[in-house]
Amino acid sequence: SVFEEMLSCGIEPSVATYNAMVDACARNGQTEKVPLLLAGMKERKLAPNLITFSTMIKGFCQRGDMPAAFNVLEDLKKDPSISKPDEVVFNTLLDGCAQTGLAAEGEWLLREMQAQGIQPSNYTLTVMVKLMGQSRRVDRAFELVDTITHKYRFRMNSHVCGALIQACLSARDPLRAANVYERSIRDRLQLEPRTCQHLIRCLL
Repeated sequence: SVFEEMLSCGIEPSVATYNAMVDACARNGQTEKVPLLLAGMKERKLAPNLITFSTMIKGFCQRGDMPAAFNVLEDLKKDPSISKPDEVVFNTLLDGCAQTGLAAEGEWLLREMQAQGIQPSNYTLTVMVKLMGQSRRVDRAFELVDTITHKYRFRMNSHVCGALIQACLSARDPLRAANVYERSIRDRLQLEPRTCQHLIRCLL
């Protein structure tokens, strides 16, 4: 590989180089190679940074290995030399929870995120609504949207609205989905055509 050729030529890799290699492993589903890269960093007295940890978390989440992803989060929180996990880290973990159906873990992440002083975004809410919809907890999805948007003073966007509609339809509650749609019209939100088409089919 280019990395090995670099080493054989005596070119010393930087933290950015290692981060790029961790990212390549994550993208290609080769997270088993990450420990060797971390060992190489340690040998060269290079300290992993927030990007290193967040890239590792992304790789484990993409592979569906959520225990490993959560272990990396704990390692990150314990390292005093690195800044706290950011919104990207938490949203990546939430995406992983949504892919693997871990609703309880998703709610814990949302609480932990806020405890760390990080404001949830519309992206965060979209993932949480999808997660609650998967577990047939539609009431909780609406509660989260109302609570978070009120607490942090922002309006839900079209993605959150679409996720709420899909959650309602998955729970076989097309009338509630129609109410969300009417709200989107009032708020001038542009929903995806396939969401509207799905709603129409369920109402017919």
